[in-house]
Amino acid sequence: MVGATVTASEHLAISLTADDYPGICYYDQINQELKYAVFGGLLWSITTIDCAGDVGRGCDVAHDSYGYAHFSYFDATHNVVKWASLI
Repeated sequence: MVGATVTASEHLAISLTADDYPGICYYDQINQELKYAVFGGLLWSITTIDCAGDVGRGCDVAHDSYGYAHFSYFDATHNVVKWASLI
């Protein structure tokens, strides 16, 4: 279980970190936010990537060669596709 507040979503994507742990971006339907959950071996860590409006649908995640996570997702409030990174 990633988190007690995570609801099932059709808007999620997974990518392996540099340490081969799963990193999952997902649309939090209750709060209308883009979130990122990463497994560190024992526990999951959840971070809000964007919470400005209704954001996060259609998300995708990729990790670069340095292990940083990059996200693409839809901002329904402004009707645009956005990009963010977690460095």
